Formats: sequence, structure tokens, C-alpha cells
Amino acid sequence: MSISELVASAHVSRPSFYFYFASKDALLATLIEEVLAEIRSNLELANAREGADTRARIREGVGHIVAAWLSHREILCAAVELGSRLFVVEDMWRRAVIGSVELFLHRLDLEQISRDAETLRRQAHLLAWGQERNLYNLAKSGGDVAAFAALATDLTEMWFSALFGSTTVSPQPKG
Repeated sequence: MSISELVASAHVSRPSFYFYFASKDALLATLIEEVLAEIRSNLELANAREGADTRARIREGVGHIVAAWLSHREILCAAVELGSRLFVVEDMWRRAVIGSVELFLHRLDLEQISRDAETLRRQAHLLAWGQERNLYNLAKSGGDVAAFAALATDLTEMWFSALFGSTTVSPQPKG
């Protein structure tokens, strides 16, 4: 989409657009930042829920991430694609993916886990990047709500298996 098409569809003048954004990439970076902040906020709420066990927090966290990909697929796909040419987006994206893992690792009872903390952290980071790639591929292929729900269940099972050696997943909550 050109700047001309963008400003026409937004009903703003070209000078107004450039007053706020230096380029289309700057606009996309702002939108990406807003979506990532929304995801982070939802993950923090899920992780802080008192009385929820680790599995429930992980299930809810995966659910929030999947829901965000379903709701904001164009923006999140743009984040993945722009990251290869815009350092600010790549850095924002990397911090968001790693930050989401660290948020949950911070609350884990490591005594439940049979691996040392550094191995667990390394494996969780690998799993998070695999999760990101699966969500990106599903979003790019036009996956529907059912496909995203199935992926949420699979991802939750993978996290449980990696962390606890168990894949017991109860039905995915709506959200």
C-alpha cells in the first residue's frame, strides 16, 4: 500500500501523516509496539493470577499469545518480516519473545523441573522461537479460529512436556 493510498483510507493529509510518522515502516513499528505491549500486559496478568498453578498460567499465557496472532495477524506477520531489515523492529520482537519466556520462567517452581535452570532456560527459548514460527506460518496461510485453537492446544502440550514431562492439557479456554 502506498502512502497516498494509506492517507486516503485514513482520511488524513499527507503532511499530517509525515508529521507523526517518518515512513510506513515507522507507522508499522508503532503498531507493532502497541500490539506487543498488549500481549505483554495480558501475559503479566496471566502470570500474576494468584491461586493459579503453573500449568494454568502457561495455558492462559499461550491462549493470550494465540489470540493476539488471530486478532492482529497482519501486524504480527509484518513484525516478523520487517525484523530482517529494520533493527528497531527486530530488537523489539526479540525482546518480546524472550521476555515472554522469562516472565513465566521467573514464576516457575524449579524444584518441579528435572533439569538445571540454565538448560531449562535455553530449551524454553528454543521452544518460544518454534512457537513464534508456527504462529507466523499459520497466520500467513490464513488459518481460521479452529486451526488457531488446535495450535494452542499443541503448543500448550509442548510446553507441558518440555517443562514437566507431561502433556496433560484440559480444554483450551475461550479468549
